[in-house]
Amino acid sequence: MRVFNLAELARRLRAEGKHQRLSAIIESLNQRNSRLADLKHARELLSLLATVRSEKVVALGPQPPGSPIADIQGSLLAQAVTLYARAASPGDRGRARGPNVEKFLSEEQRATHRRVLDLRNSAIAHLDGEERQNWHRDGMLLVVREDGWTYGFSYSRTMYQAGLFGEFVALLDVLIPSIASSAEADNRTLHEALEDAIRADPQVRAILDRCEFDSDSFYGVGSAAGELWQAIHDGAEELIQNVSYSAEC
Repeated sequence: MRVFNLAELARRLRAEGKHQRLSAIIESLNQRNSRLADLKHARELLSLLATVRSEKVVALGPQPPGSPIADIQGSLLAQAVTLYARAASPGDRGRARGPNVEKFLSEEQRATHRRVLDLRNSAIAHLDGEERQNWHRDGMLLVVREDGWTYGFSYSRTMYQAGLFGEFVALLDVLIPSIASSAEADNRTLHEALEDAIRADPQVRAILDRCEFDSDSFYGVGSAAGELWQAIHDGAEELIQNVSYSAEC
């Protein structure tokens, strides 16, 4: 079995001024698959968030900002929002303008889509119009009842999690299969275009042979990459230990 890097093929064809339609199809499909991977990852993070918010964890009661459970929940939602915005925004740095995802959505889902993008732009990644950081705002509360006073706390991530979670999951569950179906159609188009180009121009096959996929080169395998991977693994283990420890308290 041989594996070829089609993104490299597109780059070489474009540099040589050959088969521009094939290059465009490859680049478009590469972008679509990249966005689809981001959406799937965002959905996985929300599934993990649901696990952390499960009855066993919630039974612990409110978790103050800075506790493992609170930080993990906020981090999972923030990363899911960031991945969604990168995939579903009309265009961003380093990526070509993406598909109009709103065409797959109902009016209600479009409203959720815009809320998620606004959350990323005005609360997670940037300040809002009044130079406030809304994502990490928190404060102590005094609750006065007829039978006495109690104290508590609230922070903005709680509101976002409670108010957005279900709609966000539903939004992703619509978009992922829709974009996956579109990518499958693009796969068929690419296959036909590549076959046509190879038949019409023997040089295409020669160029393709020079684009064999080298995993070591592509992933940057080496001592530095190995150390980074181990650090990521150790960090994930620590998060899991924190969740387990907190859930058993």
